[in-house]
Amino acid sequence: MTRCHCALPASHCICDLPPLQTGLASINIWLHPNESERPTNTARIAAALIEEVRLHRWQRGIATPGKPEAGCLLFPADRPPWPEQIIAPAELDAQTPVLLLDGSWKECRKMLRQTPWLQRLPRLRLTPDRPSRYPLRRGADPGQLCTAEAIAELLRLRGQPQIAATLEQQLQRFYRHYQAFKSGHPARDAR
Repeated sequence: MTRCHCALPASHCICDLPPLQTGLASINIWLHPNESERPTNTARIAAALIEEVRLHRWQRGIATPGKPEAGCLLFPADRPPWPEQIIAPAELDAQTPVLLLDGSWKECRKMLRQTPWLQRLPRLRLTPDRPSRYPLRRGADPGQLCTAEAIAELLRLRGQPQIAATLEQQLQRFYRHYQAFKSGHPARDAR
C-alpha cells in the first residue's frame, strides 16, 4: 500500500493542495524518532502545506546538522530547564525562526533535557483562546495543542490568518479521511 507524506493510503490522501508560501521565517520541527512513525502525526501535514515548515529528525547523542544560531523555541516557559529569556507572543518578529519539538510531552521534555543547544534558546509560549480540536491526540494539560494547531497559532500571530485557517481545515480534513480509512469507508470531503 503506497502512502505519501500525510501517511494515508492513496485512496484517502489529502495532499492535493499546492504548498503555500508565508514569506515568514522558517518553522523547524524536530521530530522524536517515535513521532515520525505515528500515523496521527500532524507535523507532516503542516510541512506539506507550508513551504517554510521544515522537518528534522532528532537523535540523542548525534550532532545536529544545520542547528540554528538564532531563533526561539515554542515550548512552555514554566517547564524546566528554565530559559534565560522568555519571548512574549507580541514580541515575536516575523523573521525570527521558530523551533518546535514534536513527540509526546514526555518525549519532548526528554529531547529538551538531552539537547543543550535547545535549552539556550529563548522560549515562546502560546496561550490559545480555544482548546485543541484534534481528537486523535490529547495534550498532557488543558490548552495544549497538536503541532499543526500550534503552527496555525504562530501564523495568526505573524499576520497570516488565512493560511492558518487553511492549515486548520486541512487538519480537520486529515481527521475525516483518517477516520474513514480506519473504518473501511471511502474518503469524502464536505462540500
